[in-house]
Amino acid sequence: MKIVSNIDTFVVDIKQIIERAQREAFSSINKAMIQAYWMLGRRIVEQEQGGAARAEYGKSLLKSLAAELVPLYGNSYSARRLQDYRQFYLYFSELEIWHSRMPNLTWTHFRELLTVDNKEARNWYMLEAEKEMWSVRTLHRNIASQYYYRLLQSQQMLVEESLTNSKADKLEFIKNPVVAEFLGLAPNVDFSETHMESAIITHLQKFIMELS
Repeated sequence: MKIVSNIDTFVVDIKQIIERAQREAFSSINKAMIQAYWMLGRRIVEQEQGGAARAEYGKSLLKSLAAELVPLYGNSYSARRLQDYRQFYLYFSELEIWHSRMPNLTWTHFRELLTVDNKEARNWYMLEAEKEMWSVRTLHRNIASQYYYRLLQSQQMLVEESLTNSKADKLEFIKNPVVAEFLGLAPNVDFSETHMESAIITHLQKFIMELS
């Protein structure tokens, strides 16, 4: 039994070593891909800015570049993919600053983020994906379902509800017989908010005139 137990522990250790190495290799490859694609995007933008400032020039540039790269490196460098890399740089121009804080995000995550036009929404999805360790599928689902905007809407509804309740609470406070008496108002729980405000203004004007 002792030999079997040692064998089992040995196998577990070997598996852990292999899996740890695989994770480290994947992390290194993913980091290299992200950095390479970002640098490609930056170089493309630099070339566009140094050339004719026309959309036609950008399209022809990517097609010409893809014609050179695809035969050597494959379809990851097609005109469509090169456009992704260009957009990647434009959307995440500060990649070098924060990428070390986003180790959970893969290139596939970033491709999903490229579909979000709004900068605030895009950054929110990025930070949430990192913090909550969203899979690419989860990120895609949340973007497709407009999760960010639904969350904003629900927050706005909560704020409006809070303001409504606050206004109602203030009105109930003024309707309190003690408060109404202090303000010189007849105790009437049927006062509407408009009537209450009008009555307060009237009595305040009267109070000020008596002081003058």
